Order: sequence, then structure tokens, then C-alpha cells
Amino acid sequence: GLKVAAFQPQHARQIALAIQAESALLVNELSRQAEAEALRSRKEERENAVLRLTSARQAMAQFRATSRLVDPTADIAGEMNVLTDLQRRMADESVTLDMLRNDAEERRTTRNDSVAAARIAQTEKRIAVLRDRITAEREKFGGLAERDYSKLLAEYESLAVELDFAEK
Repeated sequence: GLKVAAFQPQHARQIALAIQAESALLVNELSRQAEAEALRSRKEERENAVLRLTSARQAMAQFRATSRLVDPTADIAGEMNVLTDLQRRMADESVTLDMLRNDAEERRTTRNDSVAAARIAQTEKRIAVLRDRITAEREKFGGLAERDYSKLLAEYESLAVELDFAEK
């Protein structure tokens, strides 16, 4: 508690009451100032968050407009499916070529087969075309093609993280 000394007890009591009243006013004023500062700080944080979110959304929209991709991960998945299909077809054609060559080798001992030679040549052409397509598809992932997926994906992921952070 508060101890006040005065020449008369009633003066001590009046001084103590005045000190308590002024202390209460001071505490109330400090509390009001702290609340106002906290409110001002929260408002500023909210405004900054809105600005960050707006900026992140604009950056993502700009990326999508420039790259013409909504989500490069989906586009890459499609490209990977194309590459996988080409590789499967290349493997099938390679097996077919091996089988044609084996058959042709067995027939050479009996006769010269121009049909087999033509089929081998056609299969070799298909394999060459598939090899070129596979190379072209792989270049998309390493930056050698028109659309460099590695850079696009890195940029998209950075923007997505920024947008996710801004939304929280």
C-alpha cells in the first residue's frame, strides 16, 4: 500500500486519495495509449499483408500471362507422359527391329528377302524419328528448347510460396 505522512490525518488521507486518483488516471491513459498503438500496429500489419497478397497475386498473374501456363506442374506432368509414351514406343520399335533382323538373318541362308529389308528400313526410320522426338522433349526440361520447364517451374514455385505466405 501507499503510506502518506502529513501533519493532520485528514490531509494524509486527502493526499493519498489524490495520489490514487491521479495514478488511476495515469494507468488508464497509458492503457488507452497502448490499445491505440496496438490497434494502429494491427491495422498497419493488415494493410501490409493486403499489399503483399495483392503483389503476390499480380506476380502470379503476370507469370501465367507470360508463360501461358496456369500451373506448370500440370503441364510438366503432361510432357512427362508424352516423353514416357515416346520411350515406350521406342522400346517397342527396338524390339520389333531386333525381331526383323533375326528373321532376316535366318532367311538369308535360304533366299534374299527384299520385303524384310524394306521393313527393317522402315522400322529404323521410325526409331530415328522417335529418338529425335525424345531428344526434343528432353530439351524442354533442360532449357535447350523454346519452353524451359526447369526455369518456369523454379519461378512458379517461388511465386506459389510467396502467394501462400501472403495468404496466411
